[in-house]
Amino acid sequence: MKINSSFVVVLSLFLGTIIRFQAFANEVNVAVVSPSISAEGNDYATDVLGNAWNYNEYKDISKYLNTSGVVINLSNIQVANGIFSATSTNSDAYYFPLFPGYGQNAINPGAYGVNYPIQSNKYHCLSMRMKVETDSSDEIRVFWFADNRLTGGPFGVTQIIPVAANAWKIYEVDLNLSFDNINSNTSWSARPYWQGIRIDPTRYANKRFHVDWVRLTDCSPKNVTVNWSPVQANVEIWMSRQSGVLENRLLGPINGNSGSALVNVSGWEAGSYYLGVKNLSSGAVQWMDFTIEPKPEIAITKPSYTSGEGIFLPMSNSSELIYGVDRTRCVNHTFNNGILEMETKSPATIGSSCVAGSYSDPQLYFNLPYQIDTTQYRYFTYRLHTQGAWQDVNKGWVGRLIWYYNRSSQQLCIAVSHDIIIDVDWERYALDLHQSAVGAPEYVEYCGTQYLWSAYPVHLLRFDPNENATSSSIFQKLDWISLNKMDKASRTVAFPIHATFSKPLDSLTLRFYYTTDIAQPRQRSLQLVSPAAPPNLSGLELLFLPYIGYHSFSEDSATSEFLWNTSGVASGTYYVCIEATDEVGNVSIRCSEAPVRVE
Repeated sequence: MKINSSFVVVLSLFLGTIIRFQAFANEVNVAVVSPSISAEGNDYATDVLGNAWNYNEYKDISKYLNTSGVVINLSNIQVANGIFSATSTNSDAYYFPLFPGYGQNAINPGAYGVNYPIQSNKYHCLSMRMKVETDSSDEIRVFWFADNRLTGGPFGVTQIIPVAANAWKIYEVDLNLSFDNINSNTSWSARPYWQGIRIDPTRYANKRFHVDWVRLTDCSPKNVTVNWSPVQANVEIWMSRQSGVLENRLLGPINGNSGSALVNVSGWEAGSYYLGVKNLSSGAVQWMDFTIEPKPEIAITKPSYTSGEGIFLPMSNSSELIYGVDRTRCVNHTFNNGILEMETKSPATIGSSCVAGSYSDPQLYFNLPYQIDTTQYRYFTYRLHTQGAWQDVNKGWVGRLIWYYNRSSQQLCIAVSHDIIIDVDWERYALDLHQSAVGAPEYVEYCGTQYLWSAYPVHLLRFDPNENATSSSIFQKLDWISLNKMDKASRTVAFPIHATFSKPLDSLTLRFYYTTDIAQPRQRSLQLVSPAAPPNLSGLELLFLPYIGYHSFSEDSATSEFLWNTSGVASGTYYVCIEATDEVGNVSIRCSEAPVRVE
C-alpha cells in the first residue's frame, strides 16, 4: 500500500504544533522584572562611612583582623574580585566589618565605629551574601558592641543563623528581632548607638568561607516586581550573579497562576544580577537581567583638611627633611618618584641608640619654612602605606606626632601625641589637632605640663612612622604630608566649593546646605551665585565663547566648582553639605570633613 508522502509531512507538522503548544502551557515563556534598574537601599556603610562593605578593598576587613596579630583565627585571607575569602583555623573564627577602635587614648583616624557610631533605631536590618564550605550543622552569628571593650562592655549577639552548606545564600536578619539573651547582655534596640559589628561565619575549624557583601540598612523596602505569563504550575524566584545558574532561591514554591511576585532588594549591593522564574513542573527557567544602580558618590575637597592655607611637603627630595645630630634617624629611607620609601628594622637588629624600651624608634624631622602658629594651623594630614597581612598594633603599628615649643626663652618642651593607629595598605590619615582627644599630648618631656597643641607656637615637627616591636622590618611609604589652617570665607566674596562626583552632573539633581552639626546636614539651605543674564545684543554680529557659570569643571581633575553666596550668612563656622539625586531615585548626601569659617 502506498502512502501519500505529502500527508505524512502535513501530519507531522500538525502533531509537532500540538506538542509545542502543550509544552508552552506548562512553562514560563515570558518574564519581566520592573523596574529593570532599581535604586539602592539606604545602607549604613554607604551613607555614613562613604564606603560600602563590598570587599573591593582589603581595608574593608583589615581592622583588628586576627585580633591584631594576637590570635590567628583566619588563614589564607584573600580579597579579590569583590569577594572576601578565608579559612577558619579554630572554632572561634570572626572578622569585623566595623571595628570600634583601639582604646587607652589611642587616636583612631578613619572608618572606626568610635568615629562613626551606628544609629540603632535607624539601621537594624543586616544582610550578607555568603558561601560557607561546611555541613548543615554549622551556624552563623552576628555580634554588636558598644565600644572597644567588646564583650567586656555592653554587647549582643543574634540567635543562630542556619547555614546553607556549600551554597551561596543571602542571609537576612533584623537585629531588633534576633537577640540571644542567654549569650549576650544588651539587645540592639536597648542603646541609641553601637560602635562595632562582628561576623562569625562558622563555628568549626578548617572551613573555607566567602563573603560578597554585608549591608546594614534602615529596613525600608526596595521592591521590584517579577512578572511572568501565568502557568498551571508552581514556580520559584531565583537570583544569581551568573546567567543560567540557580544560585539563591528567593521565593517559592508559589502559584504560577498569579503571574507576579515582589522581591525586596534593599539588602543587596549595587551591581548586576539575574532573576529567574523556575517552573517546578517542567524545570524550565526564564532569566532576566536586573541592575541595582549605585548611589552617586560625593567627595567635597574644599572645604577640607587640606584645602585651607598650609604647608605641603610632597616627599620629592631630601630637602623636605632635616638631617644632622639627633635629626631624621633610625629609619632607612630613599626618595623615589615622590614617595619616601622607609624600612624600620626590628629592635633586635637596630642599633641600641635607636631602641626605646622594647621597640625601634624611627624619627623623621620635617623642614618647616617658618614657625607654626598653632592657633591657626590645626589639620595634620598624610598618606601612608604600611606593608603587612593585618594590623599588628600590639607590635608597634602606631605612629606618633611630636612637636617642639618653648614656654619661655629658657624652657624647651617636647610634646608627644598619643598612639596614631596604623592600618595596612595605603591610607590617608587626618588629624584635627584642635580636638582635645588628638591635640592633647600623652606626655611632655622637660616641661611636665601637658598643654594642648594650640597653646604655644611650634618651631620643630617630628613624625615617628611606627614603633616596631616585631622580629622583622616594617616597610612603609610616605606619599605626602600637609599642615593646614581652616578655610575662611568673606561675606563680601563668594566662597568656592570644590567637589567630585561619581556620575555626570547632568544626570544629577543637586541641593546645597550648610550646617553647624553634620548630624543635621540639611540645617540651612545654601545659596549659590547665579550666572548673570546675557545682554540683549540682537542685530549685532556675535562671537559665542564658552561660558563659565556658577559651576565649572577642571579637565584634569574632574572637580566641579560651585560659588557660595555668603553675603547673607551669619558669622560662624559651618560644614558644607551636598545632596545628589540620580535618575533612578538614589539620594546621597555628604558633608565636608572640615568646616569653613565665615566672617
